[in-house]
Amino acid sequence: MLIGTANIYESMNRGDSLTNLSFTGFFIGDQIGASPMAYGGRLNGIPNPDVFYVGAGATIRHRVNLGDSITTLSAYPGSSTRGLVMNPQNYAHVFVLDNQNRVWGSFNEGVSWIDITANLPSLTSQVHSIEIFSPDATLRNMVLIAGGLGGVFQMRRPGAAGASWSPLSTGLPHVLVRELHYNYADDVLVAGTLGRGVWTLTQFFRGGGGIGVASLGNPDVSVNDTSDATGPTTEDEPVPSEASPEPVEQ
Repeated sequence: MLIGTANIYESMNRGDSLTNLSFTGFFIGDQIGASPMAYGGRLNGIPNPDVFYVGAGATIRHRVNLGDSITTLSAYPGSSTRGLVMNPQNYAHVFVLDNQNRVWGSFNEGVSWIDITANLPSLTSQVHSIEIFSPDATLRNMVLIAGGLGGVFQMRRPGAAGASWSPLSTGLPHVLVRELHYNYADDVLVAGTLGRGVWTLTQFFRGGGGIGVASLGNPDVSVNDTSDATGPTTEDEPVPSEASPEPVEQ
């Protein structure tokens, strides 16, 4: 368990005891967006429960193994971090949302970064959270998800040439989406809104047919992919049609 306040705390016994890992000098998060912390991942198919990235202000800290020193990713070019996610299948891939509504991506553990904000400002003026769908260690099936004013938006293959954002769903009311969480086991995306409750989108990404993309009420959309498994690609692929989320019963 990783806990962020003005310090970073880690627990190996479900919170019964805590180890103070470092003093950050900043509270984790900006109090209006998702917590910029990611903990536990894989690399080359090998689980690593101890790897983490933590954003505090405009600083991102990173650790790979338990007992390792915590490093600062000094190449990060963005402003104060609002949200942060890493590829659960490849912890070298990390994505950051800053408080200027920009999205940054690194594919080498923060050594270098690219701006993947693209057309997102034309879709929303406020971005408050990011999430990721990544069923494997490649980039070809990855979908980056952003929530903000007006709904939820997706970018297929972040980092690929020409990649852009599009609405994930038109079924949401025009509200501010404050939180996003994706459940891999059940293929459910949960969106917490300001004033309109919690909404879910189910069976959209995997579509019930293995790795792929589907929309509710429609046949699966086949992903025709021949790219390699090592980096961004310029190959075009079908974009999933819009789906309608379902409100959670209160």
